[in-house]
Amino acid sequence: MDGTSSSTPQTADFCLSLMQQLYKPEQNLVISPYSLVSALIMLVVGSAGNSQLQLLKTLFDKQLSAISSEASKQLVTAFTSTNRQMLEKNDKTLAIGNFLYSSVE
Repeated sequence: MDGTSSSTPQTADFCLSLMQQLYKPEQNLVISPYSLVSALIMLVVGSAGNSQLQLLKTLFDKQLSAISSEASKQLVTAFTSTNRQMLEKNDKTLAIGNFLYSSVE
């Protein structure tokens, strides 16, 4: 696993593939790849087992066959650290609001 930023080829391929699947001629389509990947990273944190593995395969490495909880945390930490560094280098301000809510019924 060598990619940890939101702009790795793996995540870019995922976002482009999603756009191709959702695209309909004569209709507008707006997707924020950054927000999409950020939301999926939040799902990684709250998931476990096969669900977590599938998310990690989509975001980082299609060849993953298993991953430990610690390795998963390391990927998420590396991703967030890389994003933080990229934002700190930029003289522009990026404000995002990604939240996931859950309810127990």
